Amino acid sequence: MEVLIGIIINFHCYLQIANTEKRINDTVTEPIMKRMLLPLLTALCLLPNADAATIILTSDQQLRDLMDPDQKIDMSTGYTPVHLSLREVCEQGKKDGDKTLTIAFDEFFRQYRPQAGTDRELTPDMDEYILKIKFISDFAKKYGMGICLSLNTPLELGPAFKRQTGQSGRWVSYKAGLRNASDGTFSIPVWEQMFWTNNKGKFHVSLKGVKAYAFKQKTLGASHLIAVNPDDIHEISGVKYEAGDTVDVLSASSSFGIKNSPDDMYFPVRELRVFYDGPKQLEGYDRVLVILEYESPEMDYFSPDATPFLHNLMDKYKKAGVNLTALYSDEMHIQQDWAYYSHHEGGQFAMRYLTESFCDRFREKYGQPLDDKHMLYFVYGAPYYLASADAVENAQPEDRSDEGEDGKRDDSAHQQGDSPDVEEVGERCDRQESENQFVVFVLEDENPVSFEIEENADDGGDEVGDDVCVIELEQMLEDKEKQIID
Repeated sequence: MEVLIGIIINFHCYLQIANTEKRINDTVTEPIMKRMLLPLLTALCLLPNADAATIILTSDQQLRDLMDPDQKIDMSTGYTPVHLSLREVCEQGKKDGDKTLTIAFDEFFRQYRPQAGTDRELTPDMDEYILKIKFISDFAKKYGMGICLSLNTPLELGPAFKRQTGQSGRWVSYKAGLRNASDGTFSIPVWEQMFWTNNKGKFHVSLKGVKAYAFKQKTLGASHLIAVNPDDIHEISGVKYEAGDTVDVLSASSSFGIKNSPDDMYFPVRELRVFYDGPKQLEGYDRVLVILEYESPEMDYFSPDATPFLHNLMDKYKKAGVNLTALYSDEMHIQQDWAYYSHHEGGQFAMRYLTESFCDRFREKYGQPLDDKHMLYFVYGAPYYLASADAVENAQPEDRSDEGEDGKRDDSAHQQGDSPDVEEVGERCDRQESENQFVVFVLEDENPVSFEIEENADDGGDEVGDDVCVIELEQMLEDKEKQIID
């Protein structure tokens, strides 16, 4: 239902953009429906007044040009060129009875405007930006319109938040592979992200560190399911990496990346070889989890400093006398990157937002540890590195640290009073003739990573069919993560 509402509201917003041009130029722009094909499913647009004139900016210079209300700027949102001044937009808005003037920055529409790509330097927290918005606000007020701004967008406020708090967004990518158990050496190829792009512009994501963890795993019965005890995951010291050529995800061949700078590419990536070739350590551990740490130019959403920062920002606009009557937000999170499908390893999405504040909130709420090594339980996919037919069957590690010596799960820590009743959200059955058992996935409110092995008693009842509902650990943790954020 929320997704449907988001689609409807976003569609309404972009129709307003098209209608603004149509009313003034009496032409129909490129169908805005194309816009809906981009990753906008979770975008939110808060426009309490349906009647709104709109100005979409694609550069800082356009905002500066609006300081002359009679200077025309390129406002094209399709292949039909549209050049209007602030005065013309406001006059048309008054004629149509509009009560709101929306000012928003949207990188998407740069493709329709013959201007060079530029870095954004003016952001909503800056005094210079606020003064310019105040000018537009006062001018629009003469025509009976308030201002709607894309003001509280974490991507736009990320640099200011870092300047004030020293905190920023943090993402980790991960990949698992083989490690020599005898001496600890390994070599794993993994993709490095370099730039992410969304409506707010093209953002550089910085690789801040590379680490690796050695671990042991065991197969559950005769199935493809695997289990890893968190106590069997240990960080490896002395990890190194080397980088290959930078290539463009959208290019027809890798030669594109060699001939051009990453700044000129659409979605540049490069392959790293993460390896260890030092002295022997952690003997007996035959698997490795590689982690790439990124700093992203967004706020740390779970930081205790986030709310005061936003309150202070709103106070600045109020003190400046900006006639703010509505807020507009679109693609607020950097995961809305237009190259979402390039964030994968082995065909699986292999990145997670993970800051220390996020981990702290998780520990407080669930009483369980969470840090980089626990990303192992998000690794999902086919273990192509195996020399067997199992290499093409998807698998995912499970935390079975609460099993007793008999292989049964210890529920002593989950009795009534310690946590709510167990809610069975789905089950996946791997029928095993030899062991006559199946796996039941369960999710507890206070213990989101809980699993059981139950015996498939031969009581004459119906057998478990192949069409049993499948709910993997990945989906359950994603659902729980959304609950935490909400």
